[in-house]
This record gives sequence, structure tokens and C-alpha cells, in this order.
Amino acid sequence: MNIKTKQLAFDIPKGRPAVFRQRQLSDKSPFPFGKHKGTPMELVPISYLNWFKQQDWSNKWPAVLAYIERTNKPAEAFENNSASFACGGSA
Repeated sequence: MNIKTKQLAFDIPKGRPAVFRQRQLSDKSPFPFGKHKGTPMELVPISYLNWFKQQDWSNKWPAVLAYIERTNKPAEAFENNSASFACGGSA
């Protein structure tokens, strides 16, 4: 087993489709599981991405975690929505 194979074995959960072997998911990549399976990443609700990050098993999906961290959409949108609602505004 060469270094590249070892790295892939570490980064990618066994049994995942080839699309999830990509180093980076794009906004158009399908979400891999659950009720939003197949939904483009950019359309998955922020609340679901925040929930996902809090799960003990989320580390089995490193490409999804990397997408969330890279885009910063969940934290940024959650903070903006919370501030807006706290002030009586609408999102």
C-alpha cells in the first residue's frame, strides 16, 4: 500500500460512493445521506449542517465537514439570523 492509498483509506469512510472520495465537495455536490441525501450541498438547510457538525459520528464524513468549514455558511448564517430575530427583525 503506497502513501496515497493510506491517506485515502484514512480520509474516506469505507463503502462511500466515488463522489465522496473527492478531496473537496462543491456547492453542487450531493449531500451523502439522511433526509437531504442527493440535495446539492448549497441547498442543505443551515440548521441541518449545524446539527450534523454536533454529531459524534460526523468525523466519518470528512468531506462534508471540510465543506462546512471551508464555506463558513452555517456559523455565519446562524449568527446573522439569531441577531436579526433577537432585534425583532425577520430573516
